Amino acid sequence: MKAYNKIMHRLNTLKIKLHRRRFSVIHLAREVYAVCGAFLLENNMRTCEIKGCNNKHYAKGLCNKHWRKQYRQDNKEKIKKQKKQYCQDNKEHLAKYKKQWQQENPEYNKQYYQDHKEYFTEKVKQYQQDNKEKIANREKQYYLTHKEHFAEYFKQWTQTPAGKASMKANDHNRRTLTKGLTKAIVQCAYKDNIKKYGVLTCCLCFKPIINNDDSLEHATPLIRQGTNDYNNLGIAHKSCNSQKHTMTKEEWFVKQGVLGI
Repeated sequence: MKAYNKIMHRLNTLKIKLHRRRFSVIHLAREVYAVCGAFLLENNMRTCEIKGCNNKHYAKGLCNKHWRKQYRQDNKEKIKKQKKQYCQDNKEHLAKYKKQWQQENPEYNKQYYQDHKEYFTEKVKQYQQDNKEKIANREKQYYLTHKEHFAEYFKQWTQTPAGKASMKANDHNRRTLTKGLTKAIVQCAYKDNIKKYGVLTCCLCFKPIINNDDSLEHATPLIRQGTNDYNNLGIAHKSCNSQKHTMTKEEWFVKQGVLGI
């Protein structure tokens, strides 16, 4: 700034001398050329004010690199809005470019994932915790949309060695869990349910059971050391029984926000 003021002072002095006709126009041109040359030379030699940086001056006492860095720090919100607006206006173009770039650089994505595996694992885990209902609804909708595909896949899987072994293990576990359960106990549970509610009623949601949608329900699940005794049995909708899963009857009512009976 001081150099600029000094040069402007010299130019004003030359202007006054020209007005008073102290020297010729050619002399003035030489003086102006010398002054401008000195200014340009001094400006070109000016460096960045950041300590340790000797790059050429660009603006506001900074080189191009540090000026851009300072600009980004001072205008974070403005730049963020501009990027967001640009992405919205060029959504298809960016998606096409990203897809093409990934096809041309498959190794980069693989290497990047391996280098940041812990970060991605934590991010996925956090997303699953924050969006449990959303994920459950999406999986349910996907299953309903591709029900035939899943049925065909399950049918093929049961024919594989792993599938056959799994089915045998499940049958064995089911026979073990139903040990001690007699026909008389089951009939008694059904009769007492009708006697208590008037019609066959779900003991979990207290709504009537229709269209053979009934199942035998254990207040304390067998997998949690429950028994097949009469006092541990009840009748419930298949869907309610499935949702209850491994919860006890008390835990189920607490989750539903109602008092058990």
